[in-house]
Amino acid sequence: MTPNLLVLIGTLAAIALCGVYTVITGISPVPTSPAVQSLILSLVPGELELAGEVFELGSGWGNLAMALGDTYSDRVVEAFELSPIPLLFALAWRLLRRHRNVNLHWGDILKADLKRASLVVCYLHPAAMSRLAPKFAAELRPGALVVCNFFGVPGWEPVATMRARDQDASPVYVYRAGHSPARSRAAPPPPLQETPGCGPSGLWFP
Repeated sequence: MTPNLLVLIGTLAAIALCGVYTVITGISPVPTSPAVQSLILSLVPGELELAGEVFELGSGWGNLAMALGDTYSDRVVEAFELSPIPLLFALAWRLLRRHRNVNLHWGDILKADLKRASLVVCYLHPAAMSRLAPKFAAELRPGALVVCNFFGVPGWEPVATMRARDQDASPVYVYRAGHSPARSRAAPPPPLQETPGCGPSGLWFP
């Protein structure tokens, strides 16, 4: 068997495996766009209020997890991804960039222990966010931050909302656990508005 044929077989197998896990997870592993990544990093404060780990649920190819590791170099970043091909890519990237504070986990995001989380970042589809909402309510400490790319937490009131300057004008929602009583769990996030007073210096709260 020639090397070219081996490469072709390996490539097709990787594509097929990505397809299988797209069906399993309900979403393809799309990396966070540079515009959204920049917006997320500008929304979160440089110094988090609570001690504890930073979590990314659905870390995909690892670009945002590595950026979070750079931003919070004094904390451990726990990144969870179920699709194996993006996770293998992220593991290779972590090795090359020597991110010692970034841990990559292959597994179900619902099994992540969020009791010590100071910040949780998500880029997931609506069904997954609906399943995470009661987990957030049960496990997150008051004051923990949740940042969601594109799809918000059903029934939760955001403390800040912004749109990224990308082709989709991607919405980003920021929540603080215990900020206010949750609305009906069936209710969608409120209409998105530009939030004043938010910039690279940290997060704006009303």
